[in-house]
Amino acid sequence: MRSTALRIAGVVLSAAIMVAMGGCTGARATVSMGVASADASTVATFSAEPLPASPVIGTVTSHTDQDDVYSVELQKGEAFTARIKPPSSAVMALLLYLPGAESLDQNEFVVAGWETDRYPSYLVSENGATFVAPETGNYYLRIIELGGLGDYTVDWAKGAVPHMTTWASASAVSYGRAVRFSGALSGSNAQSIVGERMELWSAPYPSRYATKFVASTITTTGGLYSFSVVPRYRTSYKVVSAGTVDGYAMARSASKAVAPRVYLGTPRVSTSTKYRNRVFYTWGTLKPRHAVGSRAIKIRCYLRRSDGKYVLRKTVSAVNANYGDYTRYRAKITLPYRGRWKLYAYTSADALHAATLSYPRSITVR
Repeated sequence: MRSTALRIAGVVLSAAIMVAMGGCTGARATVSMGVASADASTVATFSAEPLPASPVIGTVTSHTDQDDVYSVELQKGEAFTARIKPPSSAVMALLLYLPGAESLDQNEFVVAGWETDRYPSYLVSENGATFVAPETGNYYLRIIELGGLGDYTVDWAKGAVPHMTTWASASAVSYGRAVRFSGALSGSNAQSIVGERMELWSAPYPSRYATKFVASTITTTGGLYSFSVVPRYRTSYKVVSAGTVDGYAMARSASKAVAPRVYLGTPRVSTSTKYRNRVFYTWGTLKPRHAVGSRAIKIRCYLRRSDGKYVLRKTVSAVNANYGDYTRYRAKITLPYRGRWKLYAYTSADALHAATLSYPRSITVR
């Protein structure tokens, strides 16, 4: 018996929770399982039918018919991967039981569980890794309704865990520009896996659970794949191999965070000649639209030295205002020295965007 409860996403699955999950349905291959209750131990009998080909589509039609249970034969050392997507209004989960399970006590028989209540949710072992069968036999995949009714979809695959490489072309991209994710998929013997479905998923940064489907592609010669996507805001991305090639389980990349820069137009002025210690205004374009009144945009003023190098002499805050469907920044400036100046607009990184520096505006101060 294992001494600790299965912890998935930091939650301990208690016996009381398991009881609340309800009974099981299905047909074939009857298995006797004990259900631990608060006051006594009872034995419930359910039927587990062989796991159909992926994807498995099922329906929970009532709160008294909460579970579906399937049997899947695994060889020792074989990986088993699955993910569930319930209706948007429902909460459903996955549990995997050892062969010969006799109880719903998760401490004894559950060897993998659902990762999170954000969907699609993947089946993972207790340490968060891909589940690998410790012995040969029939394992039991339990699909549990924890709240809400409707259709669910379970994708699954078993076999060797493929090796995936993933690169992002940049961690910050210019406004409206694409980032490219590329890599290769291979087996344990370094043989390229061709014809596998690769998926790109995203989530708002810093979430590590990628729940929004972005795009899919198929691996080509060499197991190569690539995606191109234009991020609107700072976003976390993951690449998933879907396990559609026989003999291979699913695999997921680590999260890759990418942030777009804002569009920060070159500061504009009414004339290119200004006078020392006299007020003038500069303004420019900011996309996407930002909060009115914000002073996040700074105007950096650089003076050219005698050796030709420009040095920062003054920084002024600009104020944002709505202008059409974007934002216009505007700043009031006085410059204390005569000479050649360059004005840059700058904004530091925030939760949604990367730091951005505009092209310069050259002026002469007399």
